[in-house]
Amino acid sequence: MSLFRDQSVDAQRSLAAPTAAGYVLGYVSVISMPIMVGALMQGMDLSEKHIGLILGAELLCIALSSVVLSSRAGVLSLQRIGLCGAALALFGHGFSVFTGSLEWFVFARAVAGLGEGMALSAANSAGASAKNPDRIFAIAQIVIGVMAMLLVTITPYFLSIGGYKAGLLCLIAVVLLCLPVCYLFPKGNASPGQHATKVDRTRFPHKKFGVLVLAAFAFMSIADIAMWMFTEQMGARIGVDTETVGILLGIATGLGLLGAAMAAVIGDRFGRLPPIVLALLLLASANLGLGYASHVTTYAVSLLPLNMAILFLSPYFLGVLSSLDSNGSWTTASGIVQPLAFAVGPIIAGTVAGVQGGYQAVGLTTAAFAALALLTVVYVYRASDSPFTHVSS
Repeated sequence: MSLFRDQSVDAQRSLAAPTAAGYVLGYVSVISMPIMVGALMQGMDLSEKHIGLILGAELLCIALSSVVLSSRAGVLSLQRIGLCGAALALFGHGFSVFTGSLEWFVFARAVAGLGEGMALSAANSAGASAKNPDRIFAIAQIVIGVMAMLLVTITPYFLSIGGYKAGLLCLIAVVLLCLPVCYLFPKGNASPGQHATKVDRTRFPHKKFGVLVLAAFAFMSIADIAMWMFTEQMGARIGVDTETVGILLGIATGLGLLGAAMAAVIGDRFGRLPPIVLALLLLASANLGLGYASHVTTYAVSLLPLNMAILFLSPYFLGVLSSLDSNGSWTTASGIVQPLAFAVGPIIAGTVAGVQGGYQAVGLTTAAFAALALLTVVYVYRASDSPFTHVSS
């Protein structure tokens, strides 16, 4: 049994703060970046393809950190990982402010991504070792949602004053806010003396289903991030100002929290397939609507349910992965697959927008990825021993 599972209730609750801080450090840049895309493109004279490269580099490094540290969580100090991650993120964001070169800017974002991935890995290890991990991760999801909602609402006003560099200063302020909280990570590792046994016991059972569900999760994530990163530019294309987009993104982020709450309330009382199918159809429709929007009303109606669909879907996918292995091997793998999908998504969207010459193609492409996720889920569901037909243990 993990050391943390033997701690008192107060000690268990103390894991919520550093876990939330790690999640904020890990994802707040990715979530809030869309509001800065226009200012970044204008300030550095970049194309959509360049934006895809920049965001892809940051997200790829988040994934690389997760891959490397996932096998070391049992022997490294989570406090040290969290603090080093915050320091690297701070350096990356800071260097991004002072460089005007695309090559060095990509390097700076990659360094920030390595730090963000380290903080995220520490958060995943700490939260997973808690007595009630669902509650810890739920708190973290709420905190990052609120933080992202504030950033996408406030940042446009800073962008109007100082351009993209002012937006990056907002990210630096968030890192400085989270840095002291990283001291609350446990000084020890996630599971001293037990990690090797746990690894030996984890053999990724039901490999076919696990790979397919992870693939569907990846398709969904690509459909999400590839559209999310260019929402500000899609609004600008039809005359929606940055401040209005920021307000809409803030509302969309708030509705995302509602989506997570709905998933918690509904649970599996209707089975897992109907909620997943409905939410994936909503995601595909929202992406098509954004890509083809020609009026602010269509744009707003399509944008607002985007985050709600994603945060509604994620618990169901994690529930299916948990039912495949109660030891958590497949859910742990999802923490690597999603950042990789997040890294690929902006590159795909930027390339499609550049080659095809418009955001309608991005809408079609992202809707296609949502459809791929839907087809994969249905294929798994039709199997006689499908994980969709039973709940996790």
